[in-house]
Amino acid sequence: MLIRKVSVFLHATFHTQDRCVSLKSHQIMNIKIRNAELEDLAELQNLFSDTIMETCQNEYSLNQRKVWSNAVKKTEKWNKSLKEEFFIVAENDGMIVGFSSLKNENYLNLMYIHKDFTRKGIASRLYENIKTKSIEYGTKKLSADVSKTARPFFEKLGFRVLKENKNIVDNEIVINYNMSE
Repeated sequence: MLIRKVSVFLHATFHTQDRCVSLKSHQIMNIKIRNAELEDLAELQNLFSDTIMETCQNEYSLNQRKVWSNAVKKTEKWNKSLKEEFFIVAENDGMIVGFSSLKNENYLNLMYIHKDFTRKGIASRLYENIKTKSIEYGTKKLSADVSKTARPFFEKLGFRVLKENKNIVDNEIVINYNMSE
């Protein structure tokens, strides 16, 4: 089982010479990365749906987000992903705050972060674990289909857009991007 603890200190100032440590924010997170389990399914589905509805509201209309988040109802597909993919979660104090999965050794299938935990390095930690696993498989480049919301994050990682996808779901066009390293 993969377990990695990450401590994140926000706005920390350390003075090493006089050994004084002052934290402007006392928010300290202990992030644990672990393999996902079937028992996580309900929490993963809630996080998936909530993330789409909250985090993606600047890039997608309400109807687009609703049809996209309806994929949460495909429980059989979720179970298959949990069983067959390299599927990991990030936990903070026992609560799942993010997850990601690697499909077919080179395809980053899922990457979702709780709305209250974005921009805290969690997606980067999940990506590092996914990338490490893909290298173990002998893969040199990852690919992913990435939302408008996530595109800047993936571009910072060195991914580039190969094509724009226009997914038609329940008569709504939901755009994402096929990207590769």
